[in-house]
Amino acid sequence: MPIAAYYLQHGAATRADSKQVKQGDDCMAITVIRGRAVVSSGVPAVRQLSLIERYLVRSSHPVSLYFQAIGLVWFVFFFWNHLWVEAILSYVICRFIGALSVSGTDATSLAKLLLGRLALLQLYGSNFIVHLAGVVVLLYGIWLHETRVVLTGISLVLLGHVQGWDRVDSRLKTV
Repeated sequence: MPIAAYYLQHGAATRADSKQVKQGDDCMAITVIRGRAVVSSGVPAVRQLSLIERYLVRSSHPVSLYFQAIGLVWFVFFFWNHLWVEAILSYVICRFIGALSVSGTDATSLAKLLLGRLALLQLYGSNFIVHLAGVVVLLYGIWLHETRVVLTGISLVLLGHVQGWDRVDSRLKTV
């Protein structure tokens, strides 16, 4: 049952009345005027983001993602050639430039966007563990130049994002 219909059935006033209603992760403002409910858009409820959440949300900004991709390409090139110092430096420098370029953006408003919610999905326990294991296997495969190990690592990294899609949007619920 839609939340507006529920509110109308259970005590809606005939005069102007306003109520903030929270259902799941969605927060709606419902105003009842002469028995008719006017519902504002279902914007996800906002809470104070932690430091790591702000960092992840800002790193999901498209400008930051481009710098991360540039750093990742150079990282893989240097790491493949066993130049691990250059690999780490290139990746860290690109991540720093990406983070610096979006440092002025509001993390709370970015967290409401799809990319922000996808970034926050990485923080859930099983996703983080599988993702981290995939990164370790991927690095090991790149260092050894073993294609199967690299593909296994990439598969684990991607499997680290399988769970919890209903937290991004309730319509994405899986079995």
